[in-house]
Amino acid sequence: LGITNYKKGKYKAAEFFLNKAIKSNSSEAGLYNNLAMVKLAQGEQREAVQLLKVGLTHKSDDVGILTNLGAIYVGQKDYSNAEVALETVYKRGTKDLKVGTNYATSLAANKKFPEATSIYKKLLSDNGSSREIMLNYSIHLVENVKDYKQGLDIINRLKFVGVPEGARNLINDLENKAKSGVK
Repeated sequence: LGITNYKKGKYKAAEFFLNKAIKSNSSEAGLYNNLAMVKLAQGEQREAVQLLKVGLTHKSDDVGILTNLGAIYVGQKDYSNAEVALETVYKRGTKDLKVGTNYATSLAANKKFPEATSIYKKLLSDNGSSREIMLNYSIHLVENVKDYKQGLDIINRLKFVGVPEGARNLINDLENKAKSGVK
């Protein structure tokens, strides 16, 4: 009932049923994850993070909790904690693009450029037409690795498939920087 109400946008009802479920089974990690998603939907990020951390005390390797916690940390630009949360999920072989992108972003922000490059290459080889991956990878290549030629190649691919909405100025700036670096 908690999830059904959540999907219908009835967050208070979802919260009621999930709290009731937690009272009955307080060691079920997934319930904390579900309640955290309800809290996020209500804009209560701090409470969501606390619930996810409680869930991890019951199951420290819960993929759903680690994925959601990592995404929140990336959103907060807390890349050290994001890397820790997402490493387990990524190394288990997830095919989730968002997890891979968030993990690579965290690694790059933590100056682990070769590891981030490796992940972006794998993501791009598995999902060759993903505009989000091409955008993030081109940013990484130009801004972090200073591989301007490869960055330009990815930018050109991205322009061919279509620049993500709202990213045209960023792409133009990256392209100009990469062209200046190649000279």
